[in-house]
Amino acid sequence: MTTDLRAQLQSTLGDGYTLERELGGGGMSRVFVARENALGREVVVKVLAPELSASVSAERFTREIATAARLQQANIVPVLAAGTSDGVPYYTMPYVKGESLRAQMARGMPLSMHDRLNVLRDVARALAYAHGEGVIHRDIKPDNILLSAGTAVVTDFGIAKAISAARTYDGPPAGTNDGTLTQAGSSIGTPAYMAPEQAVGDAVDHRADLYAWGVVAYELLSGAHPFAGKTGTSQLIAAHLTETPVALAMRSPDVPREVVALVMQCLAKAPGDRPASAHVLLEQLATVSTHSAERAAAPSGAATGSRSFTMVAAALVLVAGAAALWFMNGRGGDGDTRTPAAAGAPAESLSSLAVLPFVNTSGDAKDEYFSDGLTDELAHALSKLPGLRLAGRSSSFSFKGKTILAPDVGKALGVGAIVEGTVRRAGDRIRLTAQLTSTRDGQVLWSDAFERTGADVFAVQDAFTSAIVAALTPRLGQSPGRGIRSTATASVAARGTTDAVAYDLYLKGRYYWAQRGAGPLDSAVKYLEAAVQRDSMFARGWAALALAYVIRPNFNSDVDFAPSDAKTEIAARRALALDSTSADAHAAIGFAAIRQFNFAQVATSMATARRLEPASAIAAHWSAIAFHVLGDTAQADEQMERALTLDPLSPTTFNTRSRMLSERRQFARALENDARAAQLSTTFLTNSAPPLIWAGLADSAFRVTKRALVSDRTRGRLGYAILAAAAAGEWNAARALQRQIAARGADVRSFDRAVAALVFGDRATAAALFVDHLEQDGALANLAFSVCYPPYDGIRAEPAWKAFLARHQLKECPYTSPWPIRPAPTVPR
Repeated sequence: MTTDLRAQLQSTLGDGYTLERELGGGGMSRVFVARENALGREVVVKVLAPELSASVSAERFTREIATAARLQQANIVPVLAAGTSDGVPYYTMPYVKGESLRAQMARGMPLSMHDRLNVLRDVARALAYAHGEGVIHRDIKPDNILLSAGTAVVTDFGIAKAISAARTYDGPPAGTNDGTLTQAGSSIGTPAYMAPEQAVGDAVDHRADLYAWGVVAYELLSGAHPFAGKTGTSQLIAAHLTETPVALAMRSPDVPREVVALVMQCLAKAPGDRPASAHVLLEQLATVSTHSAERAAAPSGAATGSRSFTMVAAALVLVAGAAALWFMNGRGGDGDTRTPAAAGAPAESLSSLAVLPFVNTSGDAKDEYFSDGLTDELAHALSKLPGLRLAGRSSSFSFKGKTILAPDVGKALGVGAIVEGTVRRAGDRIRLTAQLTSTRDGQVLWSDAFERTGADVFAVQDAFTSAIVAALTPRLGQSPGRGIRSTATASVAARGTTDAVAYDLYLKGRYYWAQRGAGPLDSAVKYLEAAVQRDSMFARGWAALALAYVIRPNFNSDVDFAPSDAKTEIAARRALALDSTSADAHAAIGFAAIRQFNFAQVATSMATARRLEPASAIAAHWSAIAFHVLGDTAQADEQMERALTLDPLSPTTFNTRSRMLSERRQFARALENDARAAQLSTTFLTNSAPPLIWAGLADSAFRVTKRALVSDRTRGRLGYAILAAAAAGEWNAARALQRQIAARGADVRSFDRAVAALVFGDRATAAALFVDHLEQDGALANLAFSVCYPPYDGIRAEPAWKAFLARHQLKECPYTSPWPIRPAPTVPR
């Protein structure tokens, strides 16, 4: 806000109010205390923060806030009035003498248990009344709970809903502070108190408020936030989605047992697992006596299965010391390497597993690729075991650097157990520790430790893999030793090289490939090319290089498709000559063939990749794209669901599903998937411009594309920007982009020139350029995934388009949408 805000606000309020002082504010607003002169009373005037007001329709906000103004209940601070000051929305509320619950807690929480439960009852009463009136708060937190004369009252009811409904764009504004009001998907709220469904932008109901009540209750009763230690929006949202807080009874044993159960139920991830309504909270709290001798006792002997090696895990590693020394002295072999703890663990049947990223404890960030590479290698070896399903890499790696309970990982990924561990490199020595944990109850089923010199990396990996397989074999219904020998014997062949330097380069290449983006993919190509140059017989190196070549142009507009596709073909064929069972190589060939309209090759390659590696999320994901290109909706959906089952936390897969839904004209669902991809990765760039434009949110698309012009290296930046500007009625900006495109001539891609022609009414030229883009620029595996791409609606009657469809035996799209751009206004001469 500007320093002139107070003067401007006073001018707007006129003689009816006198601004006295500023209270400060939070992420949503600046707050002033004013005197209402006619009645001689103090009121609070709240003015929306600039990063919100810039994207809010003041008229819609004022209209929406009328709903909140009708709430009249003793535990709710009502809205008195609303208006705008120089286009910035504001609203007024009674001034409540007292302090916020946040301030009270910051002073050491002097409230008795009786008083704390009364605060929670008062907030529940406010929620029960408001929910009955159809109003959801969406931002319950200690800052919005005021304590006055022994009563708790809730402020800002309905404000978050009013802001959300008045928004013209749901993306994060520049400069948003992670610690305050934040947008996630289509949601507004405070990250520390957001329900999981609210955090990812899904539709919310009253149960989102119950979740927030549970977070506040946990914090008030225990003195610590349930996800204490998490900082920033992304960490907090990830915790809400995947982590289970330490049991309240363990943090605060004096809390009545009924309250413990109620609070933990409110913190359930799924809305259906929470209490049915705020009335249930009131009913349960009414039965609690704080003087009862019955208290919630901390459960004894419960295993947590956390990602960090706690005292229990440390004890297991100590027990495994003998095994570690055994391997240090070079006596490791195919024998039983289980620790005594593992030997006594009850057997359970395991058919699914996730290998979580091994933690690099070397203190050197340069070793990250090494720990990630060992994770990949173990997963690759385990994927060869019959009857075992492994979670995809993107999903497993989404837990990197997080403290997650094993049952929560199991729920998120749908697996029965997890493998986790640490890697430490000190000079030429490597130390590994690992454990296998059940996601059913968090019980450690196996743990071990290994140490070797750096020159013996392969031996360490083989011994490590054999030990894990030995622990899993009896639980997979296989004969003891069978899986160990087959996996260990095949490890060198599967790895594809005996050159430690080549293998080291390969690990670095896969590490960067997984990150996507222009820079990381440039690095991936560099390291993988060096790996196969070092060892030309390195099958997996060639296959990985083919994967890097084939997707690199998608993320880097400086790289042309034709030479990349040619390199893809060479690398993939070389990989298959060395190892005909490489699913990655077949998938790379199939993906490149989509761009070349060689649909027979696409079908053959993708089917082969799926057959060779049924658990390959890459094969399923890219097969979904292939079927979608051909208009086979049923098989496209089947493969997409399979990809998300195998890799349920992959931002790239959600981004693809968004494109597919947009081309089917399901724009709201497309935006939901974009929001999910953005939530899963803060660095992954989604292309939300088309669904925003066709969903009637052109203003939002215009803001998105303006930012992309300076921050994005992917194709189509200029085209998307001019399309969004025209749809939003920003014709000056559209004409400026048209001039920029014309001035750069052939340096601008056909797609950008096609969109410029289309926007300004030259449909014949647009059709010819779009066809050139599709046939020469690889668009069917990049900007568009089918002939149903919404901008093509404007050229479907053109001869060049009809000839293109006939040439490639493609059917016309069965979907259509109203053209979202009005004719360009005439420029006065």
